[in-house]
Amino acid sequence: MKTTGYTPDQLPQQAEDLFTAAEFRILDNYFAGSPGYEGLDTDLAETVDQDTWPSVNTAVARILLERIQDRLPRWMGRNSEAELVVSRAGRKARRDRRILMKPVYAGSREGFGGGPGMSWRIEYHTVWVPLFDRFVVTESSDDGEDFAIGHFA
Repeated sequence: MKTTGYTPDQLPQQAEDLFTAAEFRILDNYFAGSPGYEGLDTDLAETVDQDTWPSVNTAVARILLERIQDRLPRWMGRNSEAELVVSRAGRKARRDRRILMKPVYAGSREGFGGGPGMSWRIEYHTVWVPLFDRFVVTESSDDGEDFAIGHFA
């Protein structure tokens, strides 16, 4: 589907069971490469519910990686009160999607952090997005951040 810059009150009929209106507008904006639209901040806040400064790239990755979020890299540790701290909070997946996105693992990389035994992990996934007929490459790090880093036909 060619991106056409839908207005906020428009949603193609075939998108109703795949994405919410906010998700569709974010994806349409991302694939069109446009800098933004009126209501973008509201759509981002709805889609990326826990981030202080949500971005379109983060929102796209969260929409597309929803199904495998429990398998993405995460960092765990204990704070000074011995409470368990997890970097990636689980988000509830939408159950009413007619077609589920199926991210395909594309590889990972690891490195060393600030001290002995402190390493980081970044995983890459590729996801085909119906309606837009595009593949999106995402990057997920163990600090709980997800980004869409590119797309192709």
